[in-house]
Amino acid sequence: MGKIICPFCFEEIKPQNIEFRCSNVTKKIDGSFVCGLEPDEKLAVYRGLTIPIPQRKVFSKKLFSFGIPKEAVCPDCKTTSRDRICSCCHNLLPNYYGETDNFMLAVIGAKETGKSHYIAVLIDYIINILTESFLFSASAANDETSRRYKEDFKRSIYEEHVIIPATQAASVNRSVREPLIYELKFHDEKTRLKKTVTVAFFDTAGEDLNAEDTMSVVNRYIFNASGIIMLLDPLQLEGVRNNLPDGTPLPDVNTEIETIIARTSRLIRKAKGMKANDKISIPLAVAFTKIDAIMPLLSPGSLIKTQGNHYNLGMFDVIDCKNVSDEMEALINQWAGHGFLAQVESNFSTYSYFGLSALGCNPQESKKIDKVIPLRVEDPFLWLLWKHKLIKGTTK
Repeated sequence: MGKIICPFCFEEIKPQNIEFRCSNVTKKIDGSFVCGLEPDEKLAVYRGLTIPIPQRKVFSKKLFSFGIPKEAVCPDCKTTSRDRICSCCHNLLPNYYGETDNFMLAVIGAKETGKSHYIAVLIDYIINILTESFLFSASAANDETSRRYKEDFKRSIYEEHVIIPATQAASVNRSVREPLIYELKFHDEKTRLKKTVTVAFFDTAGEDLNAEDTMSVVNRYIFNASGIIMLLDPLQLEGVRNNLPDGTPLPDVNTEIETIIARTSRLIRKAKGMKANDKISIPLAVAFTKIDAIMPLLSPGSLIKTQGNHYNLGMFDVIDCKNVSDEMEALINQWAGHGFLAQVESNFSTYSYFGLSALGCNPQESKKIDKVIPLRVEDPFLWLLWKHKLIKGTTK
């Protein structure tokens, strides 16, 4: 078995180097642990702490074993532990991480493109809608994912009906570096398990894409990703802003779309040591958000205005995807010129264009969300699953 990539620090680690943390939580009469705590410097460095915090003992499996070790015995208290941790950052790995296909999904984009809203709605859509049609189950891989999704994503839009606060830069809030990790278990019509996939979603602050030196430090997951969903705001395009009806709420102008694709491409090329003429093989889904806000600019027969048919088909609608991509590409050329399209084509070997709305409304001024009515949020995700042959697609 080859190396696996830690979903926290993104270092490659050999399976035999995976370490364990003692799982003995038994305490003495005085309240101290039977198996004492010790300073964990690696975890402290990952969390940006100057003083290591006490953690349960870390140890390795002494006997060699093929594949990924599943358990090891603590040398001090002799308790068998199944709490596997990354040997580089000492974060607890998901239960089946490394044993299943790992699918790391990077969601990137400039400030105020709606990344957090997109992730919040997409995960809800995956768990509550797509699972039935595509014959898989989805669940959080750890308690931290459950907690973060509820507190940082779901609560705002589904319970309090307000927009999610802007994601802080990783240099300010290191918790944004933590992935939301889910396990997708695919089965057949007779509920027999066929494959388990670990999916890690990464949200990043728009500020983290404002400079290449910052990107190279806090966005290392981009060049290790299985797929990239690049969210872009059509309300940033001059050709859109100048043609919308008077009174349409507009965000402040920020990073140009050509800059985002250029920085992302340079980062990946540098990290992978690619030649100048080599195209990046990571599939790129270029998705324009907030389609609800630009409906007046779309033709009456626009496919982007309608929901896709993937759910009803129980497979990815390849023809619909191509038609939407072609329509979106023509609109981008009309609104922004050919420069962005040329950059995508010259840097990526596999890409497709999408139009979607996570919320179905434009709460730019009110900050209130009456009802979440998503439009085509699933398209980029399903396209990436199809590209990795995790789901079937239509043949005609």
